[in-house]
Amino acid sequence: MSYVSVADAENVHRGNPEAEAAEYRGANAIKYVLMRVAIVVVLVIISILLKDDFTALADFVGASCITVNCILLPIVFYLKMSWGQVAMWEKVSGSIVVVVCFALGCYVSYTTGEELFAPSHDEVEFPYCAPEFENTVYYNASAAN
Repeated sequence: MSYVSVADAENVHRGNPEAEAAEYRGANAIKYVLMRVAIVVVLVIISILLKDDFTALADFVGASCITVNCILLPIVFYLKMSWGQVAMWEKVSGSIVVVVCFALGCYVSYTTGEELFAPSHDEVEFPYCAPEFENTVYYNASAAN
């Protein structure tokens, strides 16, 4: 059996599309529609409340979710599902990648979360410029003509 998709490995209706689709019909259809609408409503409310910090919100969600969903979970599921068939070097390298990426993901989530939940509101427009030019907009008059 191939473990390209963990969902396929755990699907009890594999190979029977009608049985799989039956879960999404009848009373379950209402439940799924309401759940999806509720999730969208919650996400819209959160983005409206954090509209001034949307970039920080996107950074925080990206830092945490992408690390977990694209790196950690696939490796952990692969190792869990086929631990007996995987070579030792693959187990060791996979475990090292999980530990390192977990640590880096925590660090990035912490730093982006700090910006989102405890922002420093400096009034400096251009913090990387020399102190005398931090609030001065440079305008090249010859470029406009």
